[in-house]
Amino acid sequence: MRNRSQWFVMIILAALLVASIWYCLQIWRTTPAMPPYGNVVMSLAALVMVVFGSGLIALMYFSGRKGLDETARMSRRSRKWRPVRDPTPGQDS
Repeated sequence: MRNRSQWFVMIILAALLVASIWYCLQIWRTTPAMPPYGNVVMSLAALVMVVFGSGLIALMYFSGRKGLDETARMSRRSRKWRPVRDPTPGQDS
């Protein structure tokens, strides 16, 4: 069973969700309708965003599987970490 603070947070978040949906519906009802070409442009923009987003996520998974996201300081041959050299020798931190 969840404790009281978790229920309190869930109730607040649910109330914010209901308030934001109510506000959006009020604005939607009071504004004039968009012309048909506006709907076409919005639909094409949404489609382009989904295609680009899916492509970027696919590239992320592809590069993760191929090991392209490994750190530059990692030795490719031994897969062991190389010691990091001090960029300014002679200075103590």
